[in-house]
Amino acid sequence: MTNHSTSDHSRCAHSDRPILVTIVKDTDPARPARQTGSRARFLVSFRYAFRGVCWMARHEPNMRFHLVATAAVVGAAAGFRLPIEQWAALVFAIALVLLGETLNTAIEVVLDLVHPEDDERVGVVKDVAAAAVLVAAAGSAVIAAIVFGPHVWRLFT
Repeated sequence: MTNHSTSDHSRCAHSDRPILVTIVKDTDPARPARQTGSRARFLVSFRYAFRGVCWMARHEPNMRFHLVATAAVVGAAAGFRLPIEQWAALVFAIALVLLGETLNTAIEVVLDLVHPEDDERVGVVKDVAAAAVLVAAAGSAVIAAIVFGPHVWRLFT
């Protein structure tokens, strides 16, 4: 349950439609009160984060692709019995891509909420956020090639 404490109706410079901005205060009784060092609050924050990952896995095809790719990379790394340094490089690459996809999705969801109508500027922001994921994925592919390349080469020679 939320308590809508403040509302502001304003008009966008490029549109006649009003924009409703609402500041929401969280009054959910299921959430423990914020306390410094609260272990319950700390553990609950993991539940919310996991819920976000599950939402993305259900609703975002790109996230599903990245999660399947992650499983394949982890399986291959275990199969090749990679040294810890190579595991570290792969974990970094995986985290970078998943972080990029998560931030891209968050940006897109927020933009769709605050600006549901078509706008070229919103499209540019979404394209730039998607480009960040592309850069992360390309860098991760290079890391994977560097790590797995010699191991795969040995299989065929």
